[in-house]
Amino acid sequence: MGRRDYAEPGLVDRVLGLLGETFPGFGESERVGRARGLRWEKCSTPFVVEDEGRVVAHVGVLEIPLVVGGREVLAGGVHAVATQRAYRRRGLCRALMNEALAHCDARYETVVLTAGHPAFYERHGFRVVPEHRFLCDSPPTAGHDGWRTLDLAASSDLELLHTLLRDRAPVSSTLGVVRELPVFTFDTARATLSYFHDLDAVVWFTVKDATLRLHDVVAREIPPLHQILARVSGPVERVECYFVPDRLGAPFSAEPWLFDEEQYLMARGPFVEAGSPVILPRSARC
Repeated sequence: MGRRDYAEPGLVDRVLGLLGETFPGFGESERVGRARGLRWEKCSTPFVVEDEGRVVAHVGVLEIPLVVGGREVLAGGVHAVATQRAYRRRGLCRALMNEALAHCDARYETVVLTAGHPAFYERHGFRVVPEHRFLCDSPPTAGHDGWRTLDLAASSDLELLHTLLRDRAPVSSTLGVVRELPVFTFDTARATLSYFHDLDAVVWFTVKDATLRLHDVVAREIPPLHQILARVSGPVERVECYFVPDRLGAPFSAEPWLFDEEQYLMARGPFVEAGSPVILPRSARC
């Protein structure tokens, strides 16, 4: 029981097997992510319990370079917490969490995760960070499409995305991410990403019923909202933003929000100022 090394033959496959059994859709996201450059064994530190050659419990730790309140913070990200059903209620996950957090405390001032059941993690020193989505009603706009869908099976588009991820400005100075590839790649495995050529920006967005939903903007310089709207055929009468829009140059209001109606953002250690309306983009959630 405890920390292991993915240099051990077959360990990554045994871990991925448990996670594929535990989380619906995990296997497909991991497969697509791997084709796009995600290497689980290169980015995650595993803490596992094995029984007769099978991984039956797992806690993973990876690094997430965040920008929090204008300051860059290298945070630990706890992810892929799983126990095979027949081995639950034996304290295995609790013991692994203790070991993983000792590992994190020696390396990071802040640790983050997202969870559907926060009470378990509160016992380990995490607190819920209330999240908000951001809304902007504006005069109807109807721009002209100035973007194309990225084809991430094409090496040129994949390299374009990787370059922008390496060079990106944080989408928000309040809470954003820089120089991060693995979590983004996994979280967007089933998303459609669009490239705005004249803005040199990859944007994760959808438009439905005259509502533009913005999930992330990956660019060296974050374009203002009006420039994005001018390049999207409409009509667009409302914008929903799922990151803090402090760099979009438009008036937004905040309302409480939970991703998937159950995914709580949790932090251990220094994080955003209490009471500040924030949200960690879906593309940065582990």
